[in-house]
Amino acid sequence: MVNKRRDPGEDVLLEGFAEHLGRRLEAIRLDRGLSRAALSRASGVSDGVIEKIESRDSTSDSAYSPQVRQLVKLAGALGVPLSLLIPYSDQPPPPDPGASVDLAWPLDQAFYTAVRAHPMPGTTELARRRT
Repeated sequence: MVNKRRDPGEDVLLEGFAEHLGRRLEAIRLDRGLSRAALSRASGVSDGVIEKIESRDSTSDSAYSPQVRQLVKLAGALGVPLSLLIPYSDQPPPPDPGASVDLAWPLDQAFYTAVRAHPMPGTTELARRRT
């Protein structure tokens, strides 16, 4: 078994990712007028998982890392492409582990315009997607 050393820049990226993912999920959910419980019912993802994602606790090694399947279900229930939930950066990890990486994709008018360009699926549509 090969013992791989962790890249310190990876931690910086993961912390930024968790924070921005949580912020985006919460912003879209609130824009849609949904409680965590309502999003849970619509997506099939537990409200506890939604809370963990939105809490953005990236300060510990036990910070929650959602599964791709959960993110796909949440995006589907919100009626947005997965790309609106996932923050991105075209910057490589910084060589200095203490350096910050700008993953900012602001929750500005352009973000909300992109969210609202995708109507939220109705109950019938959501039920059909889960079968």
